[in-house]
Amino acid sequence: NDNTEPDLEVLVTQTKLLAGKVTHASDSVTWNGAFKDNIPELVAHIFAIWTLKNTQHYNAMRGIDAARAYLLMPHVGQVIAIFRLLGISYEKLEVSKAKNSTKKIISDDLVNNLVEVGTGEGKSVVLAITACVFALTGVDVNCSCYSEVLS
Repeated sequence: NDNTEPDLEVLVTQTKLLAGKVTHASDSVTWNGAFKDNIPELVAHIFAIWTLKNTQHYNAMRGIDAARAYLLMPHVGQVIAIFRLLGISYEKLEVSKAKNSTKKIISDDLVNNLVEVGTGEGKSVVLAITACVFALTGVDVNCSCYSEVLS
């Protein structure tokens, strides 16, 4: 039985490697199919880091001892919202002029999206993880909020 703590630095390094190199111009971001295929794993790594960094503080703040400790985990709705914002599983309809037929292909374009996250459903987490994905790919990210309490 191995009770060693996970090595956070190794996880951070693996996460950065997953992000790889993404090409982007000043006005657009191009994610190739290989990168888009890695987004779910990249998001999982970011959530793992979030969990490991915040669980101990969360449990201590609530007076939970180590024997009863539990891990912070993202809600499935948060993960779906993040995937939609990042354009996961979008298809693009392509019309062939020669055969007058259509075919669906997975889009490499980053499609603008709006997601609705209700009160208390974790907008801050959705925003933070999405911002992390963009930042890891070299995009300049700025986040702001009207509240000093919220992130």
